[in-house]
Amino acid sequence: SVTGVQTCALPISAGQAALGFAGLLALVLLPVLLPIFVRLGYFIVPAALSGGKYGLEQSWGLAKGNVLRIIAISLAVTIPPALVATLATGIVLGPDVFVPHWDMLTDKGALDRMALEQLRQRAAHLPMLEGIAFILAPFLYGLCFSAPAFAYKFLTAKVEA
Repeated sequence: SVTGVQTCALPISAGQAALGFAGLLALVLLPVLLPIFVRLGYFIVPAALSGGKYGLEQSWGLAKGNVLRIIAISLAVTIPPALVATLATGIVLGPDVFVPHWDMLTDKGALDRMALEQLRQRAAHLPMLEGIAFILAPFLYGLCFSAPAFAYKFLTAKVEA
């Protein structure tokens, strides 16, 4: 090359390029959009249950100054169960399920064969994987719904006082 920088070109399809661009765009917009989604979406359940006393303005105001705390708590209650589920999946299916096969990116046939083999492997262990999901479900749902429940409790306590 003219600049002395050697490049490596992988043949990628237009779909792969669009997916890569969408992923890059999501990474760029995440710091901007995440606080907005948190401020508008965190109090949706309490607002719906309050009989119309709260709306987007109140949700925005209630989350003011607490956005990073809400994000941290959400990550703290979501990541550990996700890690447990991922670890259980790795134990059942074996560690090879997590190994990326970069060499297959250029060979569509090999990529399809690998995807089919992984699907067969998951199908063979489906009862065990569903059992793990069934055991973890109460924890996951409890953690997901506890924050809106406490937000509703907080909002109704202020109304009654």
